[in-house]
Amino acid sequence: MRFKSVFTFVFTAFALCASCGVFARAEAPIYKVPEKPTTNYVFDENRLLSAQQFKYFDQLSNELYGKTGIRLAVALMDDIGEINANGYAAQLAGKWGIGSEGDSGILIFVALKQRRRSVEIGSEIANVVPDTDIDKLQQKFLIPAFRKEKYGEGILQMSYSLAQAICKQKGVSLDVAPANIPGEEPMTVRGWFFIVAVAAFLVLSAKSGKRLTIKSKHINVQSRLWSSFGQKEPGKLGDGRW
Repeated sequence: MRFKSVFTFVFTAFALCASCGVFARAEAPIYKVPEKPTTNYVFDENRLLSAQQFKYFDQLSNELYGKTGIRLAVALMDDIGEINANGYAAQLAGKWGIGSEGDSGILIFVALKQRRRSVEIGSEIANVVPDTDIDKLQQKFLIPAFRKEKYGEGILQMSYSLAQAICKQKGVSLDVAPANIPGEEPMTVRGWFFIVAVAAFLVLSAKSGKRLTIKSKHINVQSRLWSSFGQKEPGKLGDGRW
């Protein structure tokens, strides 16, 4: 009888703890995510998109929202460390509250350093664009462009394809044309000048390590030219230091 009483007590205690959530699964971790931009729906940490690409995305996102109530957003992160990219993207989409109901939007998420990507869809439009279609669009547009480091083009092509698929399901059409998607901006004169200057500096630094032999009638000195990074010849031509 005593054993039965102990068993009944343990079983009852376990049931009460389970009902109170003591043995419930641990909650998802909370990440520190950026705030939603105040003027648009693009968070571009490394400024990968040009001004024209920003403008095109805003037009596309605003038109889609006006006709369907579904909002497109983009988050291009530089480095999220070792945290889970999908969990981070889902939490970011939830915090931003994308779409007319706060859960009727699409977030294209990219972590550049980790080379991770994710497309988060609100539960209100899960049946509008199936996951299989989204994966096909990523394979067709996003991945090839990213491998060529054409991030802006990949984002815009992916965004337009998603918007077009949504409009087709909703029975509306887009006024923004895919032919107007801005390409990557060419290197500016200032950019080329910077590259040439860095290359010249590296060449001169490499040459500064070569030995020069100085010969004269009374002096035969062997010395080394050093770069200006604080290295000094150790006392062969005098002990002047800085």
